Amino acid sequence: MKSLLAILFFCACASVATPPALRYYDNGDGTVTDRDTGLMWLKDAVAGGARTWDTATNYVANLTTNGYSDWRLGSVTNDGNTAELDTLGRRDGQTTNVWDGFGETPFVNTENKIFWSSVTWSNDADYSWSLDTAGHVVSYESKLGEHYVWPVRGPVPIPPYIIVIGGTSIGNAGAVSIGNVRGSAR
Repeated sequence: MKSLLAILFFCACASVATPPALRYYDNGDGTVTDRDTGLMWLKDAVAGGARTWDTATNYVANLTTNGYSDWRLGSVTNDGNTAELDTLGRRDGQTTNVWDGFGETPFVNTENKIFWSSVTWSNDADYSWSLDTAGHVVSYESKLGEHYVWPVRGPVPIPPYIIVIGGTSIGNAGAVSIGNVRGSAR
């Protein structure tokens, strides 16, 4: 009975929002996959350095790392469209939920930084939308300023996680623990 309740509790929670420890999968190659969105990000958010918008765009267009060459700048919400940078640090991978930050994620160097997006501000082509992780503020910035580049690619195949309850597992495990319920990416 306890196992059945644990399964039901876990499934109910997972359908609302994947816990950060399970949502973000460290691929072990300097990248992290977001299971809620299917997007792959560089693990080190500032690996691309601070650049002007034009040099940031050129940098990601020519970036080949970890065997991937289809990197780009993430998008942001512009005129109500859900977009990629906005979903980072959100409980459900959407822009409408609570900002949790990056505390329980495998990402590094995310705090108090401004990241370029791929979206030009519609009112002035000399400005682009950006994400400020200090307070999860989406705003526009002059393209001549220098802000950080956080490359993204995808969507990519989403790594599954294995549920282990009371020593019984489906597939293989080596896992993240949540009480008696463990999940593992494989």
